Amino acid sequence: MWRSAGPDGSKELHARGPAADIARLWARLQPFVDDQFDLARKQGREEPLAAYAFDGLLAMSEAAATGGGETKAKSPAKVLVRVDLPAVRRGSTEPGETCEIAGYGPIPVAEALRLMPEAFLTLVLTRGHDVINVTHLGRQFTAHQQTALEWRDPECVTLGCHNTARLERDHRDDWARTRETTITSADRLCHTHHQLKTAGWHLAPGEGKRALLPP
Repeated sequence: MWRSAGPDGSKELHARGPAADIARLWARLQPFVDDQFDLARKQGREEPLAAYAFDGLLAMSEAAATGGGETKAKSPAKVLVRVDLPAVRRGSTEPGETCEIAGYGPIPVAEALRLMPEAFLTLVLTRGHDVINVTHLGRQFTAHQQTALEWRDPECVTLGCHNTARLERDHRDDWARTRETTITSADRLCHTHHQLKTAGWHLAPGEGKRALLPP
């Protein structure tokens, strides 16, 4: 970790470390970032994710220093890990096998095993590289579907947007017409882009990152 100075006289803090440790740190920070997001919404403010993250980091440091926010500070980190079972049994991956954290990329199997005693690990059922789809007839997404979407879309799917905080689930097709909720017909969007879509904008056809087009 090191510090540097910005061109406007501000100070910058940088951190670098193993992917598993960075994922765990961000998962610990996320509840504090969410609090800042909620506070900004109540006050009618809208800021970039970096601003919420900085304020959340300050709040987390204050909680650690004063003993406040104990529940959130000690809550288990939710880390989405996909690893092939043979690799877990063997302790290492072989060509064609996967061990990775959603949004962070590949990690050694030993790192995944190190996370298990203290982190809340969510297992994602896959067939090859595709999340197995689940369909149900309710409007709300099931817990299994939410986890699958978190794995597939770790950030807002709008092209050029890298927001990861408080992403909202969106039906591509109007539920009132289809009367079913599926993973393959859903996306995760940040609050701003979800509002635009509600106002008549639409995502370009396809999967993954794509442009949000005006009406």
